[in-house]
Amino acid sequence: MRALSGETPRLFIAFKVPGAYDLDGLRRLMLMDFVVSGDRAFTYGLTSREPMAVPRSSRLYRLVEEGLGDTVYSYYEVTYMNSLYTIMIYNVRDPDRVIARVGELIMERPSEDELGFARERMMARLTFSMDSPSKLAQLYGLSQLFMNDPNGLASIIESAARLDASEYVGFVDKLLDRLIAIIYR
Repeated sequence: MRALSGETPRLFIAFKVPGAYDLDGLRRLMLMDFVVSGDRAFTYGLTSREPMAVPRSSRLYRLVEEGLGDTVYSYYEVTYMNSLYTIMIYNVRDPDRVIARVGELIMERPSEDELGFARERMMARLTFSMDSPSKLAQLYGLSQLFMNDPNGLASIIESAARLDASEYVGFVDKLLDRLIAIIYR
């Protein structure tokens, strides 16, 4: 694809992730997301409804540190059926290297420090997702809709925070089988 004059070259990478029908897959996805992207709001559909610029503490930010792009965003939305996890890298310099590096970053076994940080962020975000009536209603409503249990998503998030590194590696290995990359220059 060709970018219009003045547009920034970018790379979109997407792979299929499980929806809420697959509770075990969903909890593993949440851990993967917090390890790879670093943070995520759990209210309003469990995403901010738009791509999130990854924080400096995330694995994906290494792409910026390594000079492979200027900005990295990630996005997924919990739905009942499968969805897409999307990574967007702006001002891509070497698309082939970026695609390979994203795979490496996702596949890398998380250290205990990374797992600890991801767990802390998940639990903090769950707490923040319950700090107002509207956020709590959103969380309970989605849980009831997807799982027929108003506490379902909170339970999944709490369960995700207890996963270990071997469960992470086994999960992400299967995710990357059908990675799709689109270069927009």
